[in-house]
Amino acid sequence: MAVFAVCCSDGANHNAVKYTKNDNKHIVNFNLFADGKSKRPDFISFIIKFPAGFNFYTFLNSNIDMKFMCEINNYTASLTDIDIEFKYKSQPQLLQSHKIRLVSGVNNIEIPIKDMNIDGLKQISEICFVCWESYVTEIEGMFSVENIQVR
Repeated sequence: MAVFAVCCSDGANHNAVKYTKNDNKHIVNFNLFADGKSKRPDFISFIIKFPAGFNFYTFLNSNIDMKFMCEINNYTASLTDIDIEFKYKSQPQLLQSHKIRLVSGVNNIEIPIKDMNIDGLKQISEICFVCWESYVTEIEGMFSVENIQVR
């Protein structure tokens, strides 16, 4: 029921970020100066959209220690950090953001859900993996998000 997408702050730079899926691996390739652009985008993002909304709260009732978990593989060490943003409502509003420091290679991520607003948890619309311009150390690079779980 999820839709996966990528975006870039520079809507005219259509090739700045590309997405492919391989089994349970969501791969994001970026080239900040694609399409002959001379200015770096403010951000690039991998987005998991839930068009009908996703109710995390029902899971929280059965497990108070529930976490959002995933692996981020920083293959090319081209990122220093990534923000994982939880958004809610049909017109997405920020529920909570977590800045994650990345190392080269695999990064195991666990974010507790219990501290998030209950009303927001009942209507999650997006989970975004945002790479701000200051987090990107290389002009071209690649990262993946794998083994996405809520448990």
